[in-house]
Amino acid sequence: EEGEEDLKAANERLRKYELERLRYFYAVVVCDSIQTADHLYNECDGAEIGDSSLRLDLRFIPDDMEFHKEPRDRATEMPPKYKAPVFMCSALSQSNVKLSWDADDSERSQLMKRDLAKADVREMDYSTYLASSEEESGDEEYPFDAAPPPPAKSSGGGELADILRQVRSAEMGGEEGDMEMKFLPEMEKRTKAKAQADGAAPPPTVWELEQEKQKQKRKERRGEGKASPAAAAAAAGSDEDS
Repeated sequence: EEGEEDLKAANERLRKYELERLRYFYAVVVCDSIQTADHLYNECDGAEIGDSSLRLDLRFIPDDMEFHKEPRDRATEMPPKYKAPVFMCSALSQSNVKLSWDADDSERSQLMKRDLAKADVREMDYSTYLASSEEESGDEEYPFDAAPPPPAKSSGGGELADILRQVRSAEMGGEEGDMEMKFLPEMEKRTKAKAQADGAAPPPTVWELEQEKQKQKRKERRGEGKASPAAAAAAAGSDEDS
């Protein structure tokens, strides 16, 4: 029961968020006269937008009000072959609210499902439906005014050589367990195949190098733990003399 109550509370919080998010979007209508504005207000205020469960909320805007953000769309006349968008606000019409901030662009999705004629393609504004570079890349922009630094160049030998250099540097200065290794099975297979074709012995893989290193460390630890009989006798004699 507690789990169901938590789900209901989370659903209501999501509903509140979705309803408040609707306030982020608005449109500005510039009329040629007061009579036109008054007629639009009387006819459209409170009207439902299609079957979306959303109703228009019209307000008067003073002439001296300024808008600092650029509008996303502009229209001075009815576009040819215009079709109103079909959508629905789940926060107002459904018991289970759907999160809309991560939803796909509805116009782009409908376009991908349509069979377009050549005339439609010629009249299409491609920039409306193509994802921008910001949408395609999750990387953050370079935060400084200067040009970003060029990418680091490899010192040669390809990715496998870079991996081997990482292994050697870890053996020189890193403690056991601190090394981060990158395995590229396909590259190792290609390297082995090329070496066999040339008649040379294939180079050791990253895994083989790591296994050899661990084996050497185990030998060193065993050598430190086992003292020779002569060394043990000498140590015992020095204790008796003291």
